[in-house]
Amino acid sequence: MTATSDVVFSLKHGLQSAAYNRLAVEFEEIRPLFRTGALDQLCDAYNEPGRHYHNSSHMVMLLRLFAKLRDLADDPVAVKVAIFFHDAIYHIPLDPQYPPSRDNEERSVKLMNMQAINPHHKSLLKAAQIIRSTATHSPGWDIDTRLMHDLDLSILASSPRRYAEYELEVRREYEVYPVALYAPARLGQLRAFMERRRIYTVPGLSALWETKARNNLSWAIEHLAKGQIPA
Repeated sequence: MTATSDVVFSLKHGLQSAAYNRLAVEFEEIRPLFRTGALDQLCDAYNEPGRHYHNSSHMVMLLRLFAKLRDLADDPVAVKVAIFFHDAIYHIPLDPQYPPSRDNEERSVKLMNMQAINPHHKSLLKAAQIIRSTATHSPGWDIDTRLMHDLDLSILASSPRRYAEYELEVRREYEVYPVALYAPARLGQLRAFMERRRIYTVPGLSALWETKARNNLSWAIEHLAKGQIPA
């Protein structure tokens, strides 16, 4: 792809050229598994209006982390496919009378299979399993699912400033709900993480991230318990 076509593609999909280039380079490894245009469709999906956290930046962040940790994976292709597709479908609520969609992950698997040349490829079957596990952030037993689980939750262990930005980004995705509804729901989610014996399940990552994540969660829970948005 030429520099000019990079710019045209990036503008079309609402991406900065550097972000698209990173995604295109990372996608090259799994491109043979998918039909022509799969990356275009993914970029369109991740840059839909209303996505403030679950967007292409989130995907780029996970891919950067995974590049450093891929030697831990049994099936790195499956993990990479899961990173690309796990939030491909992410319903942004538009009506406060209705709860958020609970089938995003299943629909993301369906999109992956529609784009796949052979949905029964071993790595794609594994990727589907990994994507489904992100619905409940259930780490599972195999290393690939646990690695994806820890990568997806790595934002919890970011710097206090970045974590505060993350909380605001999530809030913006659910801004249709008044604070009186949003705060208790978010509080329940964060408390569920705090109640786990360990948030992270890969030993090396747990040692690096566990304390940072619990400090950030404690801060957010304190605000949410008062009916405040962490900021």
